[in-house]
Amino acid sequence: MIRRSLADSEIVQLYQDTLAVSGVRNLLPNNILSPALHAMIKTFAQIRQWLNEAMQFLLRGKTCLTASLSGRKPNGAMAENRIDSLVQRLEKEKRLDDLETELLKTDCQVLQPPEKERWYFYYGCMACRRGDRPAAMARFKQGAIEFPDSNDILFCLGQEHEHVGNVEEMFRLFDKTRFPALSGHYSMEQARYACLWGKYEKAVEYLWPVWLAYHKLGGIDDTFVYMRGLPFFNNPWGTLAVAFVRMGRIDEFLKITKKACRRFHDDFEYRRAHLESCRGNTGSWLEYVRTMIGDRRERATFRGYWALQLAILESQLESDLTKAGQILDAVTFSDKDFGWLEDVRLLANCELSHRKRDLEVEEVLQDRFMQKRPLLFEPHHVFDFHLMDYDEKLQLLYRKNKKQV
Repeated sequence: MIRRSLADSEIVQLYQDTLAVSGVRNLLPNNILSPALHAMIKTFAQIRQWLNEAMQFLLRGKTCLTASLSGRKPNGAMAENRIDSLVQRLEKEKRLDDLETELLKTDCQVLQPPEKERWYFYYGCMACRRGDRPAAMARFKQGAIEFPDSNDILFCLGQEHEHVGNVEEMFRLFDKTRFPALSGHYSMEQARYACLWGKYEKAVEYLWPVWLAYHKLGGIDDTFVYMRGLPFFNNPWGTLAVAFVRMGRIDEFLKITKKACRRFHDDFEYRRAHLESCRGNTGSWLEYVRTMIGDRRERATFRGYWALQLAILESQLESDLTKAGQILDAVTFSDKDFGWLEDVRLLANCELSHRKRDLEVEEVLQDRFMQKRPLLFEPHHVFDFHLMDYDEKLQLLYRKNKKQV
């Protein structure tokens, strides 16, 4: 393991320099190659191993029951959190289903407070994982009594209140915790719920500290931000875009985006075209999407993703609705594509049925979609696939159904 005295700035600089050498992404000016960088070229294999150890150090203590679990760092006051270690071991052994049984074997009285907090957190997560939401509510409530300042427990308890339609209590709990005390991934979920309930200003409030963190770090490369426990940049950017568009503040967000692109040396014209498509100016965005498909034709990376984006845009512009459906159906996916892209196509077909005024088919497709996606799609996905308008219609239906719970 690397020395604890290693400064974060050293890790960051080494990481940037190594990426520049490897050609993954050149974060340094093209005309600068320091003597240190020459030395790094000769010892690149050693540097990669060192970086792997650095990543393990930075991510030590992170566990996940699902793809979106907290990413919380262990309490610095303890050499080892035995509950986190238990989860890590079971995850490694592919035995997470046994976690609840193992937790019940643990005597909470012998646990240190940070360990006991994690015990309540995972105990609630396991009930939620197997679909017992009343048990999850009760467990997180008890955890919040024992640990009223636990960010993860407060967030999860907020989710349980939303599940039963108590939205005010969800927001009250969410408002008690913010990034960086709460992980960036959970902050994304807070913003998702805020958008789901039409509280777009709250969505911005929840994500803004994450947005500022990118500026503080000075980079948005996917691997770089992952090392720092942040979501991939496009996800919060897309979610913020939805919020600002819904608030009627596209011009303001264009200025914010332009400033960020200057800071991160990112392509502003690409992002401006994407935002302008929300005003109906889809020409430039169409060309960008077509270019993306061309760039990835041979290696097939994300080809299905971009192909579906293009198909949705073209189907929305097609006046012949039969042909519009054929455009959507013509997209094929490979085993390299995300499985959830079929759900995106289903949502696009819901929208197409709405355009056809075929209410019977639309209701059937809506029901199928909402069974597969009870919380609908994440805001950045509906933004990416130009389905914001129809998503808003489903949000109204979602809220209506929740209020009847």
